[in-house]
Amino acid sequence: MLTALFDLSPDAIVVVNREGRMVRVNRLMEALFGYTQAELMNMSVEMLLPERLQALHLRHRAGYFAEPRLRAMGVGLELLGRRKDGSEFPVDILLGPVETTQGIVVKAVIRDITERKQAEEERGRLPNVLEKSLNEIYTFDIETLRFQYVNYGARQNLGYELAQLQNMTPLDLKPEYTKASFRDMIGPLLRREKETHVF
Repeated sequence: MLTALFDLSPDAIVVVNREGRMVRVNRLMEALFGYTQAELMNMSVEMLLPERLQALHLRHRAGYFAEPRLRAMGVGLELLGRRKDGSEFPVDILLGPVETTQGIVVKAVIRDITERKQAEEERGRLPNVLEKSLNEIYTFDIETLRFQYVNYGARQNLGYELAQLQNMTPLDLKPEYTKASFRDMIGPLLRREKETHVF
C-alpha cells in the first residue's frame, strides 16, 4: 500500500541517507531527471544539482541531518535541478525526516516549477508592455473611480502629468457621463466587487 502511494505521488520523491546516497526513488524521479531508477539508486543526491552548487549542498545537507525537521528547502533561494543531459530547471523541494531501523533518512518531495516561473516572468513583463504602449490604458478603483494607473500613452495623449491624473477619475476626461451613467456603462464589465478594471 505505502509503495503504491509512493509511486502514485504527483511529485517526484527521493529518500536520501545520511551519506547523501539515494536509497529510494519513485517513478517520477526518472521522468524529471532523465535517469532510470536503477541509475539513481545509491547515487549521490548532489548529482541532481548543477556542479557549481554541489559543494554548498554538501554543507547544507550536513546541517539538515544535525537538525532534521519538516521544512521547505532553500527558502528565499532559487533552487535548480540538473537532468542527466545537463539541462537545468527550477524546483521547489520539501524536506522531511523519516525514522527507520537504520537511522534517520530524509524524504525530499521535488516539483518542477518551470511553468510557474515562466508565468511569473510573463506577469513581470506585462507592466512594461502596458507602459510602453501608445494606446491609452487606465485602471481605476470601482468605488471611488479614481485612477490607479495611467500609462505613458495616455499621459502623452492627454497632456497631464501622472500626479495630476492620480487625483482624477474617468468623469474628468469624459464630462458627458454622470457617475450613474458611467457606472451603468461599465456594469457588464464588473464580475467581482472592489476590483480594478480597465477603462
